[in-house]
Amino acid sequence: MLLMPAVIPGLIFLASAREKARAWADNPLVEGAPVPAPSTSGPPPRRCECSAPATCRRIAHQGTWTVRLGTRHDYECAGCGSRFSVHDAWGIVVAGLFALVLLGLGTLAILVPPGKAVGAERSNQWFGLGLAVLGVCALGWFGWRLQQRLVHPLS
Repeated sequence: MLLMPAVIPGLIFLASAREKARAWADNPLVEGAPVPAPSTSGPPPRRCECSAPATCRRIAHQGTWTVRLGTRHDYECAGCGSRFSVHDAWGIVVAGLFALVLLGLGTLAILVPPGKAVGAERSNQWFGLGLAVLGVCALGWFGWRLQQRLVHPLS
């Protein structure tokens, strides 16, 4: 019972390694097989700020093992060569909810600071101020994601 904290992380690591290796075991490489043709499907092109079409170069799924937190599409403009990222609607909603939760917790900790010890209320108010500042930064992050989606519409 005493060594359970030492054994459980190892089991989690082994399960994760097995899951990653399973794709190779289920779909092995075959010598002499033809190379598949590149896929032409994907997200539609978006307009760059120079009004030239931009094609998607990379798609990155963001999240944890079980919770999807959004998808980022990286585009490259055919006209001016600039690069930009556009997040999907779910990624924008998650960023907005994250900002609101941080702002709400920070405001609550400032207005009604928890703690009964001597000086605890004052230090918890400073903690709440820190949470509120992080919430404002997260709100700017949400605004930037929304602005990128509006500036680069589908073409």
